Amino acid sequence: IGFDAMVINRIHHQKKTEFKAGKLMEFVWRGANIEGISAGSSEGDSDMFTHVLHTHYSAPKGFDWEEGSPQISGGNVEQRAQALANELKRRSNAYRTPHLLVPFGDDFKFKNAPNQFQNMDALMRHVNENKDRLGIQLRYATLSEYFKSVQEHAAQNRLTFPLFMGDFFPYADNEDSYWTGYYTTRPFLKKLSRQVEAAMRGAESLYAMARASIHANDNPAPPGLVDKKAAAAHWMQTFDALRRGRRDAAIFSHHDAITGTCRSHVANDYVSRMNNALNTANG
Repeated sequence: IGFDAMVINRIHHQKKTEFKAGKLMEFVWRGANIEGISAGSSEGDSDMFTHVLHTHYSAPKGFDWEEGSPQISGGNVEQRAQALANELKRRSNAYRTPHLLVPFGDDFKFKNAPNQFQNMDALMRHVNENKDRLGIQLRYATLSEYFKSVQEHAAQNRLTFPLFMGDFFPYADNEDSYWTGYYTTRPFLKKLSRQVEAAMRGAESLYAMARASIHANDNPAPPGLVDKKAAAAHWMQTFDALRRGRRDAAIFSHHDAITGTCRSHVANDYVSRMNNALNTANG
């Protein structure tokens, strides 16, 4: 499908504990061989190198400077650097290479990006100036760079990764929180989404066929519009309305929308948007 590797986070908390203990947090995930879909493919064609985030996708605890973490200064940089080094060494025990992926951020983060980067830069600079003593080295990197480093290290050291087949359902992030209710939560929203999608698809198809038919007859104006400028404005207005409707319908594919896990006032906004899209499609 065009990807060499991917990062996931939410697997059952007991499974994640097991993976950490066995250094299984990076593995080759083999997809199911579905008859009729994988025709012509061989075993392993669906393999995907997969990294499981150690501790969610937020910054390490104590290092989110938008949440009251102490600002890095000359007076505390050594203590904060040592604390971060200890945490990253602890995390590294769950992986098979000396490279560790550490996300910084979370939902709605970097609203004050200059402050975040100022603190991160100061911390990284101190760590890297004392890398031999602290035992770690930090750098900014893309996922591609991270995976390249991991694969190069594995190749040089003849390191292999475990093969995993199956899925991670059901998901639970603690003993009392199973994430299975979203399959049925807010069924009205789920039904409305399907209705809007079908209506928008029909309206878009009719629009495309109408324009093709009119242009084929060398008449750019729809019935009732003789003036070419008026016809052009009509087509553009209709296209813009369909585009707005498509965007309102598409936004509902967000993982807190179609699942029904959004708050009530957000759900009401989705209903309003989808009703607008439905009216546009049926208009």
